[in-house]
Amino acid sequence: MNAKISVCVLLISLIAPLPSQGTRTKSPAWPKISKRERQRVKFQLRQLKAKDKDSGEVDVQRVAQAEAALIAMGAGVTLELLRRLDDGDQDESDAIKRVLDSVLAPEHCPLLARLVRRKEPEVRRYVVTRLARFHRPEMEPVFQEALKDRDADVVFLAALGLGGLGEFEAMQTVFDRCRRGWPEYGGLVSEVLGPVRSKKAAQWVFARIKTDDTSGWVAGLRLLRSLAPKSFKHELQAALNSEQSSVKKAAINALRVVIDGDPPLEKLTVFQAIELAKQWRQR
Repeated sequence: MNAKISVCVLLISLIAPLPSQGTRTKSPAWPKISKRERQRVKFQLRQLKAKDKDSGEVDVQRVAQAEAALIAMGAGVTLELLRRLDDGDQDESDAIKRVLDSVLAPEHCPLLARLVRRKEPEVRRYVVTRLARFHRPEMEPVFQEALKDRDADVVFLAALGLGGLGEFEAMQTVFDRCRRGWPEYGGLVSEVLGPVRSKKAAQWVFARIKTDDTSGWVAGLRLLRSLAPKSFKHELQAALNSEQSSVKKAAINALRVVIDGDPPLEKLTVFQAIELAKQWRQR
């Protein structure tokens, strides 16, 4: 069986479990909500767009109350909320994602796997992101399938999900995204890749950093915050000698996270970087 067929078979097995030993296995399904509850969901969704009458800004209190009400209803609200992801403005979409993050758990992975082919790009992005954060090995074929998505963000998120499972074949996509998209994706990248920190993972990153590629060094050092073990201290310290301030700053932050477990300092000044680099060389 070739790799492509194998992936398809595994994906089908995830989203359509087969009966075993003569008994029919009931396929997993989203919790059902009543017609009345569905009306409540629609009402609370409208509250997510509530504006303050005086300032015209988002009414934070009403939005928080609506989020709490939706969360209290549980995972049965998932499909209703996903339908609104592409329709809402950014504030509404962010609120919807916060609710979904609260009601969805690892046991919902097979149900989420069915949604990786939804036509709405924002839905596919959210679904693959949520699956990546669960670190479930059985979702590997789902990520493999998502690598063929026509949306570049979905492909990146699928590659990240595979990286979080220790599968690095598609991680070049993540490496490249970290060159330019760190402010948006840095937190997610760190969360997903943290569990696979290892010598092997760090070596994979170093193998892709070219000596004269400044943005490559910065991207690699960002990834090494999550992937390098403490035994790579000297390799990280070597990057402090770069003449490029951006590389020096990235090396300082990698050392802070990997060696001391401290948060990165994303807004280091040149003078701060010089002083901190001096301190790290002496350690």
